[in-house]
Formats: sequence, C-alpha cells, structure tokens
Amino acid sequence: MATAAQYLQELAEHQPEWAKTTPEEKAAVAKEILAILNTDEWVKADYWFEEDVKVTQIDPFAPSGADQLAGNRYLFASAFKDFLDLVIRLASPPPKGSLPTVKRRVNETTMAYGPSPIGPVPGITFELWCTQKEGEEGQETVKPLERAPAVDASSGKVTVVLGAGNQSMLGAVDALNCVFLDGECVLFKHHPLKPHLAAPMQTLFAPLIARGVYRQVVDSGRQAATELCCHPLVRRVHLTGSQATAQAVEAAMKAAKKEKSVVTSEAGGASPWILTPGRYTPVELTHAARLIVTAKKNNGGCNCISAQVVVLAAGWAQKEDFLTALRAELQRQPTCPSWYPNARTRRRKLFQHYAALSPVRAEAARTKRVQPGDPPPPLEHVLKLGGGAGDSEDDHPCLLFCGQYGTKDYDGTAVQTEAFCPALAIVELPGGEEAGAGYLLDVAVPFVNSDAVFGSLACSVVAPKAVQTEEVEAAVGKLQYGCVGVNTWAVWAFPAMVNGGAIWGAHRTDSEKKGESGRGVCGNAWRLRNPEKTVLRVGPLSTPPAIDHAKPPPGIVMDAIVAGRTSQSFMEGFVRVMRVLLSRACQSVLSTLGIG
Repeated sequence: MATAAQYLQELAEHQPEWAKTTPEEKAAVAKEILAILNTDEWVKADYWFEEDVKVTQIDPFAPSGADQLAGNRYLFASAFKDFLDLVIRLASPPPKGSLPTVKRRVNETTMAYGPSPIGPVPGITFELWCTQKEGEEGQETVKPLERAPAVDASSGKVTVVLGAGNQSMLGAVDALNCVFLDGECVLFKHHPLKPHLAAPMQTLFAPLIARGVYRQVVDSGRQAATELCCHPLVRRVHLTGSQATAQAVEAAMKAAKKEKSVVTSEAGGASPWILTPGRYTPVELTHAARLIVTAKKNNGGCNCISAQVVVLAAGWAQKEDFLTALRAELQRQPTCPSWYPNARTRRRKLFQHYAALSPVRAEAARTKRVQPGDPPPPLEHVLKLGGGAGDSEDDHPCLLFCGQYGTKDYDGTAVQTEAFCPALAIVELPGGEEAGAGYLLDVAVPFVNSDAVFGSLACSVVAPKAVQTEEVEAAVGKLQYGCVGVNTWAVWAFPAMVNGGAIWGAHRTDSEKKGESGRGVCGNAWRLRNPEKTVLRVGPLSTPPAIDHAKPPPGIVMDAIVAGRTSQSFMEGFVRVMRVLLSRACQSVLSTLGIG
C-alpha cells in the first residue's frame, strides 16, 4: 500500500488537470458516483454500518439499534445523493425557483436569496443572506464548479481533509465540497474513531480515485497527522472538529513556515436558543421545549450544533411554565449514550461546578432540583436505546442555571466554551415583562452576539404567533451566526447546504477574527457574493416539529426511503423498496419463530 507521501505526490500531479475540468465533466463524474450509490456494494463494505453504530455504544443488533443503523444509512446516503444531484444541477443554468433566481432585499446592505425548499425535508425552507449593496447582487464572475474563487487550484498542491469523529457523513461531504466546488485534489485522513469509513468511501469515491483526484489514509497518530498537514505539497487543510484542533493545525503549519497555506474549519459553538417573551399557548410551549430537547439529546449531545444555551427573559410571565415543559420533555425523550471521548467527564465537571455554587443551580434532568444532602438522581425512568445505553448518570442532560447576566451572581462557565456533552445552560436576561418592547433587538441579540457566548455556528429564535413577525425578522438580521433557525433547529442548514447551495459554518465576523466556530464556510455552491448566513424557517410554532426524538421513524421506513431515493428511475425505486419491505417481513417472521 502506498504511503501518505506517495499519495500526495500522485494527487499533486493530477491537480492542474482536475482544476481545468469543466462543469459538464464534473457532472458526469457525479453521475458515476450516483450509479455506485444505487448499488448495495457500498452498504455491505466490511459491515461498516454495524461498526458505526457500535462506536456510539449502541448495540446494532438490538431492536432500537437496528433502527439507529437504518437512520445512519439514511443520513449518509442522503448527504451523498443530495450533494451529487446539486453538482449535476450546477452544470446547467440555474433553473427557475432555484436559489439564485428568487431574491428579496432585506435592507440597504443585505439580499436574501430564497426561500427554497430543502429537498426531502418537508415544511422547512431556507434563505441565503448575503452582504450585497445595490448593484452588487448576484453571483460571482466565475461560474459554479469552474474553480475555487479564493485560491489558485491549479498550483499542483493538495488539500488534506481531516474527517470528523461524531457524524459519519460530515467528512465525506467535506471531501465532496473540496473536490467538486473548489476543484481540489484531496487526501482524506479518517478520524481515529472512524477507520471503518475507509471501506464505503473507497467504493463510493472510485470514479475520483481512478482519475487521481482522491486518496485516503486511516489515522496513524498525532505525529503522523502533523507531518501530513505540514507536507510541502499540502496547500490547504480542512477539518470539522473543535477549535482546539483547528488551532493546533494552524500552529503546526505556522511552525513549519507554511505561511501561504490555508486552514479552513467548522468548529461548533455554544448554539444558543432565544425564547422570545410573549403569550404562548400550551401547545407552543410544548413544541418550544421539544425542539430544544431534541437538539440536546440527539447523538448524546455530541453534535457541533447541539443546543447548549437557553436564553430566557427574567420578566417573562411564562418562564416557569416553559421550564416545566422543558423538564417534562427531558423525561419524555429517550437518552442516547454520550459516547464521544471525555463527553461524560465534561458533563460531570460542569454539573459539579454549578452544584458547588448552589445545589439549586445544577439540576439532573427529569428529576426535582437537587437539594443539599439529596442522593444522586434516580434513573428508573430511563428510556434506553440498545443494550447498555443510558447506564451512566452522565449520559442524561443536566440543567445548569447561570443566573441573570450582568448581576454579581451570574456564572457563564457553561456558555463560554463548546460543551459537546449533555449539558444545557439556562441564562436569564433583564426585561421581558411586556411582549415586544425591544427585548430581542436591545437585549437578547446583543448578548448572544457578544463574547459572553462562545462561537457563531448556530442560533435559533423561538417565538409564538402572538409576537409580531417584524420583531423576529429584525432580530434575525442582527444575529451574527452562520446558521439561524426561526422556530426550528438550525441543523437543517446542513441539508440546505448539500441540497440547495446554502452555507454551513461560522459567521464571517467570527471567521475573520477569533475563529471560535472555525474559518471559512462550506457550501455556497451557486457562488453568490459575500454569503453571510443561512436562515431556516418553518410554519407557526403550533406546528409539530419535524423531528420527535421520542418517536423516530421505524428502521424499515428509513431503509425503504434510502432504496427509493438512491434509485435512478421510478420503476427501479419501486422494485428496490418492495425488496426491502419483503426482506424485513421475512426477517420479522424468522425472528418470531426463533430462527436466525
């Protein structure tokens, strides 16, 4: 097997040629990959899906583990399918209704492109907001898929992509983004937790491997990774991970005197949720809580966009009603293992920190507030996913009460770093006695935009029907976050990026300075000038959330959707779906009879 250095040499030799590849030629390659996605070869490669679920400490052979496995297949296949479909669309003029063709002026300096649907996700739309004055509207002078707009992609240098450790499709999409949108040859280094991804990616990326555009290596330790990033043939390193990892790569490359090299990254953040004060119906309160708990409990809190901070108005009349709904939802939704390395330790330390301030400031989820001398919170109501899940107290979310910002009792420890664990901070801000009254623009938005809250990847604003839309719209305009959700989890910016050409990453004000949530953005496939943020919207808060973590779709449904979506014709899709349903029915019968 070739070494990483040999792969870099080979990729560097092919870089100038790939940089000249036309959009039509790239679309043809995308179609080749889609044809492979249409087979079962990548699914069965070294039984990688089972390993992928085991990493998250869920038994893939338990009933709920099988559903989790099917869900992972859906996420991975959909990300590939949507991105490659987008590449094919990019090779032609923008069709009517696509992102560049629908726009509105928000103010003198901002254009909003959209709204546009997010492919297979019903009921959610997105806009891409760009900083564009009068006369600056539209796309860049270079066309989509032609070449990277900011760097010379024909220099004979290579991009190294460092794979993410939490969600398997992230690294694959990063690689596709660099290859197709930026015109770069990529050496992909798998995360230490995800060596099993080498098998399916070797299969799916075969057309790119054959052209000398893509190669991959598994992790061989920190020293090897450092040498890889600092190799003379490496021009750019892209990663999805923590700010600490991004800073370590930047420092290593600086020490190696690679001043002309580029490090781009998506590095997460504290992801605040702002509850707009006003009159909520009981249903609206329940749905607000459900959205936040889903965003917290998903993947055990080990997501870059996991809910971490709930921002409440101290004077809001329904504040306690909301907290009651939040506790009820924490009890209703199942707890996933907080499996990522050191996640449980981080949760425990944060809990102990706030409990030391006062027992009532650290609350174990789904129980009464901890009182002095109380025993550890009971776990009898745990809803387990698979064998062994939820056995640790530190798997369960805890509520951390930071106090009112600006007072002497305030402690913002839980919001000044990316927790990446099952911790949910509650921050109160002054005001909110009356709906409107400038609370969002004058108090909440300045707080979440300030250094008091870590990062700029995502923020969500929740508002009842009783609150004026204009007030929320003004707040959205002022938020300095790369992904903004209105009555929804901003995680939908990722499928909006792979399916419709939105952006995913830090806000430019952070990206250009501290880089807490990373530097640069993924996406912007249509090459719209000066992209600033992706804005996600759904219907009124009375509409049930798109995801209910307590009622995930059955695995058979997810597998049937994957079979249908990755097929190349209606008839082929129908046959594949029927095959999935028949196979699952036979498995169910055999299981009932105690066979197999």
